[in-house]
Amino acid sequence: MLRGLLMLFLLLVPAAAPAGIRATYAGGEQPAMTIEIADNGDVRADVAEGWQLIVLGGRAYLVQDRLTGPLVMRVEDLAALLPASRASAAAASGGSATIAERGSAVVNGRIGRAFFFPHATGLDAGTPAAVISSDPALAPLGAAMHRAFAAEALIGALDWGWPADNSQDALLALFEQGAPLKYYDIELSSLERVPIDGSRFALPAEPETAEAVRARRAAEAREEARPHPDNMISRAVFADGRLWLLTDHGRLSSLVQGERTRRQHELDEDVLDICVHGSAPVILTGDRWDGEGWTLRRWQGGAWRAVRMIARSFDYLVALSCGDDWEVALTSNRLIDLTGRIRAATLSQPLYPPRVRTVVHVTQDAVWVGLNEGEWGGGLRRIDRRSGAVATIERNPTGSLCDGPLNSACDPVNGLATIPWQPRCIAAAIGLMHMATHGRIVAACPQGVTQLFAADAAHPLEGAAAPEAASDGYGTVAFFGLTATGNALIAVGHDGLYRIEADGTGARRPWPRFVEVDGILVSFALPDVVLVMSNLNRRASLSSLTALMAVR
Repeated sequence: MLRGLLMLFLLLVPAAAPAGIRATYAGGEQPAMTIEIADNGDVRADVAEGWQLIVLGGRAYLVQDRLTGPLVMRVEDLAALLPASRASAAAASGGSATIAERGSAVVNGRIGRAFFFPHATGLDAGTPAAVISSDPALAPLGAAMHRAFAAEALIGALDWGWPADNSQDALLALFEQGAPLKYYDIELSSLERVPIDGSRFALPAEPETAEAVRARRAAEAREEARPHPDNMISRAVFADGRLWLLTDHGRLSSLVQGERTRRQHELDEDVLDICVHGSAPVILTGDRWDGEGWTLRRWQGGAWRAVRMIARSFDYLVALSCGDDWEVALTSNRLIDLTGRIRAATLSQPLYPPRVRTVVHVTQDAVWVGLNEGEWGGGLRRIDRRSGAVATIERNPTGSLCDGPLNSACDPVNGLATIPWQPRCIAAAIGLMHMATHGRIVAACPQGVTQLFAADAAHPLEGAAAPEAASDGYGTVAFFGLTATGNALIAVGHDGLYRIEADGTGARRPWPRFVEVDGILVSFALPDVVLVMSNLNRRASLSSLTALMAVR
């Protein structure tokens, strides 16, 4: 009886929550790094964008959060992929760098030993490269941060080609003596003792084997060096219950939600562009640079039916665009209205297909054309539907190189939409990923061009309105698509979807999960749009995958 009461008492007493410390390091241009250390020595740290380090039972893992879900790799398996030449280069450079201790320094109210590079010059000569604390309360940070910064360097070496750095190795060795208060331009900004749930250190998936890591990364390197032509998606539309995908090589495929292979639509001519008229997809086929003309085809009864022929006039196609009650073909020297009887207006100046992609938006009076030339910009054009007059729409008040808000020489335009709360104005999505990222949404109105919205990739909007997001300065989020819905705009950023309201506020929604279908990533997870990742932007910029948005 007594034993039973004792067991009941123990069950009713709350168990002590697992405890540990949580520290944040901030500074420089990188996002803050948060690290959690459990009392049993387990570690979890954000070491790079999309990467976490987890140390579980003394063994270190790197977790990469991908669009398709998390990948888990053992740190030693990744380290084994470093080229032997890297170690040889480090040895040839003279071994460990020399570091000198010179007194102490205070970092955010904490004091530590200051270490300098003796041969540093300028401002670096008077600034410690590292400050190390001997405070016993900070003791767990030393070993944990050594692992975190070493993991960051490993990712940098593998993914971005960071060279071997003896000075960094020498600084990391100092972490054996205490906790880093400062490491280069990163400082310990906060430290707290908190309850930490053990699930924080759980691996989200089974670790890949060393062989699987090597094989996967080799395949990814081949794809990055020479993307498969079927992955160079230039257009994505949704119609007749299917997602239609067109490559810039003229190959058309489609799929429905849940399918794991694409249906290839083999035609006797290349498919030059696709759009949706009403509820049916429409394509234009023919020779891209030669031939007598093009064929307009419509999807009817599960097959492509030829609708009409369009004769060439010493020109080539720039884009095909459709709406509920219109179809327009834009060529290098004509604007062709295909609604009813064919009518063509000669352009006042030639318009050449861009290196990457063209987007078109038609209003009652004009055809707006966004051009993506990659690192060479592109910009925005307005074509009068009656006269064919072409005007370049841009604004650079300062005249400085690549200043905006809309600069044809530097700003690719990747999406266009009528602004719901300003129906006389067109919103244009600007986005470039070329080493760094830049972008914004601008409004092109009769009175001129103004910035409508911009966001900072280092401080993303996670579902909360942020009025300051549209104010002052240009953003570091690159935008690659745009559509109007209700009284809002939906923009495709390089880091998620943004909803922009009439008051200029924005809310960011992170990417949903994607699935791989015949080498491309597709997501049907959202009710209003289907998302597709494309390699196309890599042709003209140092870009990663960018998203195309197909409105359902």
